[in-house]
Amino acid sequence: MLVFSHHVFMDTPNPQWLQMIAQTASFGIVFPSGLTIMTVLMYIFRSHIKWNITSLFMLAGIAGWAFGGFTGVETGWWGTNIYLHNTLNVVGHIHFVILMGSVLFAMGLIYSIIPDLTKKNLSKCCGLVHLLLTLIGGFGLAFMFTFLGFAGVIRREAVLPSDFDWALPLLLFFAFVVAFGQIIFIFNVIIT
Repeated sequence: MLVFSHHVFMDTPNPQWLQMIAQTASFGIVFPSGLTIMTVLMYIFRSHIKWNITSLFMLAGIAGWAFGGFTGVETGWWGTNIYLHNTLNVVGHIHFVILMGSVLFAMGLIYSIIPDLTKKNLSKCCGLVHLLLTLIGGFGLAFMFTFLGFAGVIRREAVLPSDFDWALPLLLFFAFVVAFGQIIFIFNVIIT
């Protein structure tokens, strides 16, 4: 519950004791998160799991969640937060955690529930294309945002500095790839 305050290291004049608690909590969350990831991966390894669309989305969600954790830890340290706060690094962190973590878990859940509700299976081919496009586009977006954040690009700016004009076509490409993947998903649901 104290992790949230590392988001406001630089926004408000936090007292020193709150900054220390937030920094400790931010680093402390790494251990239970890492343990959860390792436990799930060991369960998958030992369970002889049947690999289907649901389990592939779950595994991809674990990877996205892990990358999101890695990109969040450095912003939980006051010394690096000075430089990374309000940069696109924060946007990359959120895209990893939400888009490549929680959304992929939700998609896997949808692929698991729809056959039970409709008594019809979703197209495996469309599901794999959906997963592949979402992974390419989502990880591409998140990595680009993270890279641009490390380069010092400020978020909430209407125009990127001219040094980063090369990044806009790539960001647009990855966004369209994710969008096209979701169109494939909607098509898959409709034909089912």
